[in-house]
Amino acid sequence: MKIILLFIKFVILLTFFSNSYAGSIFSLTMTIGSSTITRGYGKAEEVIDAIKLSKIQTLFPSYAGTELVTMNLDFRGLPVTLSYAASSNSLVFSIPSISVSKTFVGSDRDDANSQFKKWLKSDGGSALNQMMAKLAEVSSSDPIAGNPASMMSQMVANDFGRSFNTPSPPATKGGDTNNQFGIGMKASRFTSNGQETKSFTAPIGYTWKFDFDPRHQISLSLPISYVQVEESKSYNLSLGLGYQFPVAEHWLITPSIGYGIVGSIDLGSVGQVVSTSVSSSYHWDLRNSQSIGLCNMIGHYQTLKFSYGGITVDPGLSNQVFRNGVLYTIPNRIFGWDASTELFVLDTRFVGSKLYMNSYQELGFSEGSNKSVVSLAKYIRIGASYLHSSKAKGFTLNFGYSF
Repeated sequence: MKIILLFIKFVILLTFFSNSYAGSIFSLTMTIGSSTITRGYGKAEEVIDAIKLSKIQTLFPSYAGTELVTMNLDFRGLPVTLSYAASSNSLVFSIPSISVSKTFVGSDRDDANSQFKKWLKSDGGSALNQMMAKLAEVSSSDPIAGNPASMMSQMVANDFGRSFNTPSPPATKGGDTNNQFGIGMKASRFTSNGQETKSFTAPIGYTWKFDFDPRHQISLSLPISYVQVEESKSYNLSLGLGYQFPVAEHWLITPSIGYGIVGSIDLGSVGQVVSTSVSSSYHWDLRNSQSIGLCNMIGHYQTLKFSYGGITVDPGLSNQVFRNGVLYTIPNRIFGWDASTELFVLDTRFVGSKLYMNSYQELGFSEGSNKSVVSLAKYIRIGASYLHSSKAKGFTLNFGYSF
């Protein structure tokens, strides 16, 4: 019953995330003659379709298909130019920031548009790779990397949590040796560059504890995430594996490996990420059963080639990540059972490939089972955190249950 009550409270808090506004993460400014019109779009396919003859004619009814046309596209923060010269059926596609330029000559302008779309799906792999790498640098909504809701950032948080969320202080050899299954829910809401991002993650995990010493653990995690940036949606799935072992009474080391895949038709992006990391967690006992924990992690995260429908893409991102945190634990009692309040501060930094966000900090708390009780076989926690950087701000709610 206690677990159900806490979960209901968490669901009520989630209603905070249900109200949002629809904005545009793509925009197209089209000029024909002396007339200029700007329109916003929520999905990549919509803005690509906007260059069709029939779509242009809805904006410019007198358009005959022979006039000089200039189209300036803001593709998730990346400037792209498409143009037709007067009396020409040649479509010129250009991304000046990455020195990409291609001309498509058609029997008419719709034919040139069709060639452009076909090129994007087949022979344009090199340009797409450059474009995807640049989007990770300039876009606040890239699903692969560069923001807290991206695949890479979520994998970093999962790898770090494998060590940071360890019972504090670590269980001794006499602790509970039962394996544990974990489930939960995490909901985040960020604002960056005037755009709203909502992320929902269902963490699923299993931990095997060694009989001779439960501080030796193998943990498997399988978080599934849904991310919405304004009207655009993306989905990602990752798999993480870690082995925790003690090097001293209060010192744990956890090497981890991981794999993640993310895709979004709406954002025009797909990718794979692999990772390897190692984290160190040390705890100090204080008076009145309080404790302080310090966790440090270094990891390497990079994208892999992804092939589908005859096209292979890889933005070639490769980053080293440093994530550090301090955890202060205060024991108490709630509903008549042993509990604890945890206060924490986190700092995350990326080096390597250029990203939209290279660092961010988090401040948060959680309340739930007292993990310092060595015989405890079940854990339940609910908490919240605030994220801040020079380019984004947001909140996260967490609920977790292990048994």
